[in-house]
Amino acid sequence: MNNHKKPNSPGLCGSVAVDVTEDKNQALLDQALMQLRGFGWRIGGRQAQIVIVGPYSKPSMGQAAIILCKSKEECLQHNAISPDGYAILASLGGGRMERMLADSVTGEHIVDKVIVGFNWTMVRAGGLCGIARSPMRGTEGARTIRPREGFGGKSLSELAADLCSSDTLRRSVGLAAVNAFWNREEAMEIQSGIFLESGGLSAIEAPGDGVIIIGGFRGAAKRLPAAKIVEREPKPGDISVEEAPQAYKTAQKLAITAQTMMNGSLEPILQSSHMVPHRMLVGPSAPLCPFLLGDDINEISGAVIVNADAAEQFIVETGTMIMLDHIAHDRYLRGYEQNRDHQSANAF
Repeated sequence: MNNHKKPNSPGLCGSVAVDVTEDKNQALLDQALMQLRGFGWRIGGRQAQIVIVGPYSKPSMGQAAIILCKSKEECLQHNAISPDGYAILASLGGGRMERMLADSVTGEHIVDKVIVGFNWTMVRAGGLCGIARSPMRGTEGARTIRPREGFGGKSLSELAADLCSSDTLRRSVGLAAVNAFWNREEAMEIQSGIFLESGGLSAIEAPGDGVIIIGGFRGAAKRLPAAKIVEREPKPGDISVEEAPQAYKTAQKLAITAQTMMNGSLEPILQSSHMVPHRMLVGPSAPLCPFLLGDDINEISGAVIVNADAAEQFIVETGTMIMLDHIAHDRYLRGYEQNRDHQSANAF
């Protein structure tokens, strides 16, 4: 196993200076802030996690700050960076999980094909195949992240680096590349003691008291009627995203859709739910990477593609529920401490 430091979510802190000396930079900053707000970060206004200040203002103790530099002198004085959502987040102590995952993809695996479907994104590299949820399509019109020469021939690690972005389309491709590397049977064979035969939502005992499910999973919710659901577009009886931090205070277990890793909302969720004893990442987009396990994430329920050709056809035909036996199989990963507790509980 590579010696990677496990990420955690201590909260954003410090400050980062941003160059807004030109109108185009201000436009790029506006876009970056919109993306970060879409992730779930509170920027500006009351109860902000990130404040926006001038070069001579002083943010409150414990607040992360973006310093706007409007002159070349201010930029030089404060070592201002160009406006970029992920770079801003990383400068304030965020984005560690994405960086760790991107850096964990090693070797000389060469990408053969990238498919961005209506519901799923796929990356194939030789015998490796990974998927991730595609972002929701808005009304902004046509756009592309395709390099002029195409994706084919690039290294898998190069694509994995796209996870370190505030653009959800890039993040989807990057996450699929990470999953191509980690979500395969041979990777699991060398990780003894932490891969399980069962887990995820199916292992939660009914009726689901103390459980909060983030991201719907309506099928599981039927079996767990006592569980609460958090949704960005809540249905009657659901918890809204704004109300979720209050609900976390009494929760015993969180089941978080791995789609949050694609859309950038996982880190804000982990920070606001730090008091929950057990948090699991669930869904086909979840990387089965042992370096994710720690204080933030106790369990991972992901998927291994067993028939890449069938998965590709399913994706290009706009398929949705990809966990079909001939396409993908569930696999489960739990930290050593949680695994030991689970085994002890099953002994009685």
